[in-house]
Amino acid sequence: MASLSFAGISFPLIPFLLLSAVALIAVLNRTLPGQIAGLTDTLINRLLIALIIARIVFVVSHLSDFSNVWQWFDIRDRGVDAPVFIAVFFIGLVQFAFKKPAARKRLVWIVPVAMVWIGGGYALYQVLNPPPERWPEDPFVSLDGESVGFSAKKEHLREHRLTVVNLWASWCPSCRTEMPTLEQAQGLYPDVRFILLNQGESATVVNRYLTQGKYRFDNVWLDRQGAMGNWLGQTALPVTLVFNPEGELINGHMGVLSKAVLAELIQKTGQ
Repeated sequence: MASLSFAGISFPLIPFLLLSAVALIAVLNRTLPGQIAGLTDTLINRLLIALIIARIVFVVSHLSDFSNVWQWFDIRDRGVDAPVFIAVFFIGLVQFAFKKPAARKRLVWIVPVAMVWIGGGYALYQVLNPPPERWPEDPFVSLDGESVGFSAKKEHLREHRLTVVNLWASWCPSCRTEMPTLEQAQGLYPDVRFILLNQGESATVVNRYLTQGKYRFDNVWLDRQGAMGNWLGQTALPVTLVFNPEGELINGHMGVLSKAVLAELIQKTGQ
């Protein structure tokens, strides 16, 4: 869910750190004595292989959540099996080390350096951008003009084991892509409260968009001043946040939300 923003463009933090670690290894390998030919290409190839296998495992484990074959390849949702990705990548490194003994000594210290780079970068991001612990108490506005809030009605908190909040806008292409998924989810997860929190648009614009798309949502709220984005510390859209009944932020996803990714978010955090 964490992201970095440059010139108005947001990049997911973990993929950014992985790619920057590969770039760091390439620079170190080139500048230090004893350069290992093909090391950078090998790392990139192993990363791609690990990504493909992790995606296949994710698709197979959520096969019923994909309505067509094209969605298997639509990686905009970043749906991968993280443990499988890590395992396959390190197996690939071990295989390369045994295949090319000259690379072993370099890999012994260059891989830990990359891990420290990734871990340190993530830790630094958390220090500079500490994630909020509980949902904000700011009032929002419903499409009917009523003042609403996450914890305004205590009976709703008891009825729902989770609250899923989607930050979106009608001008956002990725937001429009995930709308059918969110609408369908309302029926699939009756014990989960879904709130579509529009960022910065008027009720007229939102109503027109929902009417044109023939979407029907139980909770569509307006965040005209972008208070939720300020609370979260980032303005990228779309963002999906998962809260427990006490209002604690327990999971989240930045970017397009597929049915499979949403199912994993709910299953992992709804235990």
